Amino acid sequence: EQVINRTFVANGTGGVIFKDSDNKDASWEFLKWWTGTDVQTEYTYTLRSTYGKTYFWLSANMEALQNNPMDESDKNVVLEQINYVTDVTRTPGQYLLERTISNIWTTMVFDGTSAQVAVDEAKSDVNKEIVRKMQELGYYDDDGNMVKEFKLQGYDWIQENKDAAMAASGEEGE
Repeated sequence: EQVINRTFVANGTGGVIFKDSDNKDASWEFLKWWTGTDVQTEYTYTLRSTYGKTYFWLSANMEALQNNPMDESDKNVVLEQINYVTDVTRTPGQYLLERTISNIWTTMVFDGTSAQVAVDEAKSDVNKEIVRKMQELGYYDDDGNMVKEFKLQGYDWIQENKDAAMAASGEEGE
């Protein structure tokens, strides 16, 4: 039996409230406001009116996404495909890895650099940034020695915690 796997990687921005924050309540109120349907819909329209009809803001707020002014046939494709979205497990310094992979591709295509050379030239910068972020977050000491283990927590961990939080609050999950 053949199975079509329509899963694709997509990512975006997220919101975090650190447990040691002195502003947890204000942060929570801000996140509820920012991710709310009205604000996300308004933001979508503002971006579109600023950048033109080819610009799309695909909010994670499904009601705001339904309100998106894009062509209905395009919107229906996006709404169907959302069921297949996944993300890669995040690590400190991930932003530089993603940017560097793009830069590696660019230097290979436009400058004719071989893949091995492009990767070798870039990996040192990425590794340095990951170590720097791990030090900043307390996983490595100033000499680069591991102080505590960094646990990769992917989609399954997120889903389990989301389900547990919803169960604890009495809400129903998807």
